[in-house]
Parts: sequence; C-alpha cells; structure tokens
Amino acid sequence: MNILFLSHTYIGCRYVVGSHHLSKALSDLGHCVVHIPHPWSSIHKMVKGERSNFLEGQVSPNRWQFLIGELLPSKWNMVALDFDAHSKRLAKKIIKQCSGIGIDHFDFCFVDDPIFQKTCRYLPIDKLIYRPTDIYPEMPNGRAYKNTDKQLIEKSDIVIATNKQILKYHGVEGRHNTFVLNNGFDMEHFSHTQNHINGKQKVKSRLSTCYVGALDHRFDFNLINSAAKVCKEVDFDIYSPGEPDKLDLSLSNIHYLGPLDYQQLPSTLVKYGLLIMPFTFDLSNRGRSPMKLFEYAASNVPILVPDYMDTFGIESVSKYSNLDSFIDAIKRTSPNSNLTRNFETLKPHSWPVKAKILLELAQGKAS
Repeated sequence: MNILFLSHTYIGCRYVVGSHHLSKALSDLGHCVVHIPHPWSSIHKMVKGERSNFLEGQVSPNRWQFLIGELLPSKWNMVALDFDAHSKRLAKKIIKQCSGIGIDHFDFCFVDDPIFQKTCRYLPIDKLIYRPTDIYPEMPNGRAYKNTDKQLIEKSDIVIATNKQILKYHGVEGRHNTFVLNNGFDMEHFSHTQNHINGKQKVKSRLSTCYVGALDHRFDFNLINSAAKVCKEVDFDIYSPGEPDKLDLSLSNIHYLGPLDYQQLPSTLVKYGLLIMPFTFDLSNRGRSPMKLFEYAASNVPILVPDYMDTFGIESVSKYSNLDSFIDAIKRTSPNSNLTRNFETLKPHSWPVKAKILLELAQGKAS
C-alpha cells in the first residue's frame, strides 16, 4: 500500500516523534511511505535558516521525505490570506514530488498537523485519518488552529488520537469512527541497554534525577527550582535543546546539559536514580503521549510523574500532585535502585505493534 504522513515534525529533527517511528515501522512491513513535514517557507529560511539535518528523498527502504513550502508561512495564509489557494498549491507540490518516485495515489493519509487540513482535500487519497497528538488549541499560539483542528475532527474518515483526553476535549469520545492509540517506543533501541542495566553498578551516595525533553510552557520550572532549593543533596540534570533561562542555574544542584542525541538516550537514562516528568497541570499536558514514559520504563529506573498521567500498570512509577508530594517522592527514593522490570511486558507498546494496530484501525479491522 501507499501511505502518506503529513506531520508537524521533520525526520532528522532533534525531536524524534511518533510519525517518524510509525512511518519507519510501516515501511518495514513493505508499504511505500511518504513523510511530509510542516511547510518551510522562504520567510522561515530567511529568519531561521535551512532546516538542520533535514533528510530529503529516500531516507530508508520504502520511505521518503520531501520539503515543501512557499514564500509566506502556511500559518499566515491560514490566518489572513487565501488559505484554500495556498493549500491547493501545497497539494500540487506533494503530488509532483510523489509522481517522481512513481506514486500517484495513497491508500491512507495520516495527518497530525492541522495546517494540512485543506491540503488533504486536493490530494489523491482513499481514506483520511486524523491523528492528533496534542490538544492543539491549548498549545502556545495554538488558538489559531482551533478551526482547522475541529474541521479535521469532523471531516476525517477516522480519528485516531494518541491520548483519550484529546477526544474528551473535543467531545467526540465514543463515536464510531474515533479511537485511541497511544504512541509507543523504540524497543529495539532500548534493548541494547539491558546488558548495561544487568551489569555492575557503582554504589552512589547521592541521588541524581534526570529529565529529557522540551523546556516549554508545559515544563514546571517553579517545581524544579523549588524542589532543588529544598533537596540540596539531590542533583537535577536537565537535557533539552530548549532555553534554560527560567531554570535557577545559580543553584549548584541544577545542571542544564543541553540537547541529548537520541542515540545516546538509552545509555544516559540508566545512569540515574530517578527519571522525572516535571510537568505543569496545564490542560495541554493532559493530551500528552506516553512515549517518554515507555522510554523511561525501558531504562529500569524508578519514575516520577504528575498524578493525571496513565502509568499503564508499569511498576515503580510514583505520582505527585503538588510541590510537597514531588519533594516527598524524591526524598523516599534511594540513590541506588535494584529495580528489574520485565522488559517483555513493554512489548505491546513497541512501534511495530503500534503500526500494525494503526493499519488495522485504518482498514476497519480493529475496534
């Protein structure tokens, strides 16, 4: 089959997201998969430069990625210009790129970026599947996508959200064509750390905690800064490409370590005594995918998450509801974990399994 992904994040970006993994897993099954990320305009290029490490053309067997865009950003066209005409032109660019590799139609089109809402109308696709990965209207500057998000919810053949809270937010939970398929994790990528986990570990006298991810409005800077002031005997290591300006780096136990290469993620996580998700209780966080939870779990390290998160029955996951319970959980954590999770119990959350279920839902073979 021919499968198209219209995604918010490009392959090659320092953030590795669900569409990257799913497109790879589906191409491994023998399907021809094209991945188109958010349009990159001439204005983007002038202000931000070329996309760093963008992989163009064939990126792996049966899988391609192409860059599209016009003079002005798509969001400008959506908000103030002729969005329909712009979307038609984007569709023509996609069709032209795909014809160059011998693809003239798609059996399925998976969309996770609302900017492509109208573009989909002008593409040769048999079935449109909207795959929202966040509560987009609650994201920073996300109000502009409220209508396109709603239109995709209403007009798509199928909606497969990555979190049940997304469907609840839109009031479409329980509809015959709406489903939840949580994001997974790269089980093979993390399996290589199991020997390291089972090997000899140095005894530590000081607890070290770790967070890997974005530093945006959903990250609770006050929580980390306040906890670090109280728990002076605990280290808080933060890996992120985001700006650390709201972190209190005057505290000697908060360490901003910059971006972490995805290839180094498994071997880095296993070094810590506690993996944390210091997220706010903002509504937008309720729609988060659990990919980070599964990656943390595969590392055989205790985990601390907000109390609104589904932990999927994973052992040694503590929850916090406020600063006091966050600090209490940290103080109760030993610097040296003897945790041994059954790695096989995470298999249902692996990307190959998720890809097969995604395809079954698209084909109407699952419920």
